[in-house]
Amino acid sequence: MAFIRKFTGENVQYLAKGTYLLTKTESTLFYGTFDACSSVNQEVSCVVSGTIHRGGDALQLLSQNTLSENGYSFMVDVGQRKTLGRLGEIEIEGRTTGYSIKTPDLTIIWDGSYGYTLVVECSVQTRGLLGNSLCGEQTAEE
Repeated sequence: MAFIRKFTGENVQYLAKGTYLLTKTESTLFYGTFDACSSVNQEVSCVVSGTIHRGGDALQLLSQNTLSENGYSFMVDVGQRKTLGRLGEIEIEGRTTGYSIKTPDLTIIWDGSYGYTLVVECSVQTRGLLGNSLCGEQTAEE
């Protein structure tokens, strides 16, 4: 099962494989790809990768702290920042564990593995698997 706390605060479990829209704001989409966490236990799903779409740009959050833009894989060192996108609207900051990835309307804190925390401003409307935002942060993790 994948454990997800929706924006409403409700905790849900999913046994899923495939790619799902976790959240959508007015101008940012964040998809999560669910698959088995390990080859040993096929009954436990994890978000094994994520993809941020914004303004025609796509950033993939792969595994082991690896990011990919247009097929080019890279990492951002702890304390360093990198700006992506034609409009420079995706900012990545390296953290001790993973990354903080910011767009103007959504922040995704990724542990570099299976854990994602999404933070939105109270004024931002969201839709998707995580539901409608009420303010604050929500998690999608194993």
